[in-house]
Amino acid sequence: MAWLIPLSILLPIAAAIIVLIVILWIVFFKYKKISGKLSFKKARFALYKKHLTHLQQLQEYSEEDFKRFNKVVRAFFQEYHNLPQSLTYLELASEFRKQKKPEYSKFCRLMSDISYTGKSKTTEVKNLVEMFAKIVENY
Repeated sequence: MAWLIPLSILLPIAAAIIVLIVILWIVFFKYKKISGKLSFKKARFALYKKHLTHLQQLQEYSEEDFKRFNKVVRAFFQEYHNLPQSLTYLELASEFRKQKKPEYSKFCRLMSDISYTGKSKTTEVKNLVEMFAKIVENY
């Protein structure tokens, strides 16, 4: 004896299964897209940490090291805080003050002092690298 299921029951069940398959397909591809972006962000964040580790290990900072550090800082602020790289450090300090992030603001003021006065003493740059490392760690 065959099991005969009436169409009035079979059609809603089939429609529900099709809807579930479509929903699962959409969720799968959204997850795949988000996980790809997340792995990219993790890789970028690891790159910032790698640059910081390298800078923290230096005993002396040349002008070239400071320029590299400057690029890393600006890229970080652009990528993670959506701030244009064209802003000066004083403008960044003002922006962070508005966002109630005093440690970011202080860091930017000190970067401005060293960047625009031409003084790049090793101890000051080392302090800035440590401050930025704390900013990155707390992000």
